[in-house]
Amino acid sequence: MAETEALIEETVPAETTAPAETLAEKKKEYLTMEDMEGLWSIDDITSYRFTKSGSGALVLPEHSYSFDYELEEDTLKVDFEKSNLRDSTFKVSIVDGVMNLQCLDEYFENEYELHKAED
Repeated sequence: MAETEALIEETVPAETTAPAETLAEKKKEYLTMEDMEGLWSIDDITSYRFTKSGSGALVLPEHSYSFDYELEEDTLKVDFEKSNLRDSTFKVSIVDGVMNLQCLDEYFENEYELHKAED
């Protein structure tokens, strides 16, 4: 019986915790407001400007529409100041100067590719 108990103890994996560095690196995988900062263009007419303080604007040739935004992990929530503009939630990623926005709103399955125009 003692041999069986010893065998069980040997085969049970030891509990481990992730080193603090690994947890810190995991948190850095997500975008920050500093990553979002700058002017991002969809085309020659439509751009979005993001500040690192959580505000921004939809920039068109004739008008600009202000908004506040929240960034949590890979989710971007845009809240326009004007109530007649649709607030939206997106899954966001940035790779090599290209921002990809995938709309998560019900009935709106749009996806946008924005290119960094300026910091």
